Formats: sequence, C-alpha cells, structure tokens
Amino acid sequence: MSFITKSSEKEVVEAAKEKEDEWASGPASYFPSTFEELVEDAVGACQRGMIDGLKKMEVEFPLTSDTSGYKSSSDSFIDGHIQLAIQACKLLSEKDGRRYRVVVPDPTEQKRASAKFATQIEMAGGNVTMGSLSGKKEEFSVFTLFDNKVDTSVPEEDVADVFMVVNASTIELPNVKQYWEDYVGDEKTMILWCLELDTLRADLGLFGFPSKDVHYGFLSGFKPMLYLRQRQYSKSVPIAPFVINYDGALFRLYPAPWQVMLKQDSGELACVAERPKRYALQELKEELLEVVGLNTEEKGSNMEFLRRGYKTSTWWEGAEGEKAEERSDWRW
Repeated sequence: MSFITKSSEKEVVEAAKEKEDEWASGPASYFPSTFEELVEDAVGACQRGMIDGLKKMEVEFPLTSDTSGYKSSSDSFIDGHIQLAIQACKLLSEKDGRRYRVVVPDPTEQKRASAKFATQIEMAGGNVTMGSLSGKKEEFSVFTLFDNKVDTSVPEEDVADVFMVVNASTIELPNVKQYWEDYVGDEKTMILWCLELDTLRADLGLFGFPSKDVHYGFLSGFKPMLYLRQRQYSKSVPIAPFVINYDGALFRLYPAPWQVMLKQDSGELACVAERPKRYALQELKEELLEVVGLNTEEKGSNMEFLRRGYKTSTWWEGAEGEKAEERSDWRW
C-alpha cells in the first residue's frame, strides 16, 4: 500500500507555514484563466486536507462561466469532469505517491470512459485507475482494450488509497454512500469531484428520490476543499437604468474561510466578505447587495420582507437542517 512520503509531506507542511497568513484570511481576489489552474488549486487544497487527516472531501467548480453551470450537451460535461478528475489524480499521485481511483456511476460508463481516455490514463501511470460504484472492476489497459476481461483478482477496497467520485446523480447518492461503507471507510479517503451537491440535495426527499437522510448522515461530513459557485442577480430601481445587474460567487479554498466574491468588469472575483462558516445563498445575496449599495429597504420593513420572501434558506442550509445532520463539516 502506498502512503504519502515524508519528503512530500514535509514540503507541503513547509509551504503551508509560508502561506498560513494568506490561508487564514483567504485570497483578496481570484481569477483562474484556465481549467488547469482550477485543477492545480483543487489539488493543492486536497493535499492540505489529507495532511490534516480529512477523509471526506468535496471539490466544486463550474465547467463554464455560465452561472447555471451547463451550456452544452450532457456528454460534454460528463467527459469534461472525468478528464479533469484523471488529471487531478495524476497530479496528486505525483505529489504524494498514493494510488487514486476515479469512480464513475456504473460499469458501462467505466468501460466507455476507460476506452475514451485510454491515453490519459496510461500517461497518469499505474497509480491512477478507473472503477465504478458497483464495485465490479473492468480494469483497462492497452492489452485488454478488445477482450474486456473483468479483473477480480484484487478486492475493490485494495486497489486505491483515495477514491474520487464523478458524475453521480441524485438517484446514485445512496450508491456513493454504500461504496464508502463497503470499500473506503475511515481508513481511506473519498473526494466528491464536481457533483453539484447543492443541486442534488434539492431533490432529496421528493417522491421517487432518496430521503434527506443521505445528506444528514453522509453528505454533511464532506468538507469543501475548493468551492466556486457563481451567482447572477438583478434588482429594479426607480431611476435609469431601472434594472441593475450584479454577479458574484461563493468561494472557498481550504483551509481559508468562506468568502463572498463580487465579479468585476474584468471578470476577476474580488472578496467583499468572509467568515469561517459557510454562507447560505440568501446571505450571499445580501452581502453582495450591501457592497454594491442596493440594500436600500429599511430593515424590518414590508418592502424588505417582500424582497427577501418568507423562506430565506433551503432545508439543508437552515437551523433545522443543522440540528438534524450528524456532522457539519460541509459548513466549515
């Protein structure tokens, strides 16, 4: 079994000490120009998390500048997430020598992705493999491209030290939980890679979907390493131009605190507020309104109530959700 080497751990610890002040307050601005930069930032954050002993981690960033996160076909995003996950595992393995496994929802997707990204997997070296949530291994190499033999010689729990889950849907979240229980456990590490968990959580508890217990008992334990969620807002005003648009983002780069970022005309995200605990989306909006000078309603007035509405948080963000969840790692 491979473990993080003493030399690489020492380098990370020394680098962490050098940047301790920066991480304690978070970056003043953030403007990654390529996906490679995002992946490198995510890799650095995950490595710091593993040095700190974290076993459940989350990485979240959009594949487009569109605030919805989606602009193209679903296949493009599925492949994009897998490609970036393989690259992240390669970089992490080069740094710490651990074995990484990119886990997709089912064996069919595993087979398709293994063939499509064969070159990238081979270039990543023997420490990066692909698997599925079913636990059935169809190991890929250039020698098994055409025979598709299933390798059952090594138990799933022994094939890797870190398991990175990609492209799981709401329906498949219980499978992620079962995979954790069967193959990962507290001795190894799981990283949820760009699953858009807030979107998936919204379906929990609805008819035909898993219960909210999936969040309360499982997802609540995953600490965000790199988190970037863009938001776009507008507000009507009684004078020209009558509608003012403003963009921002909720951002976190572990171990720095959560930050509210305001998007500048240049596209750069500038920090306008930060705190250790995660902001609810309504709190994010209020912070942005305040900094752009649009929070003009009198506090406690009917106009403020009409603008904010009765419900100011989702079921997983609110106080009731916090009481029900087994852990609150996802908030800090």
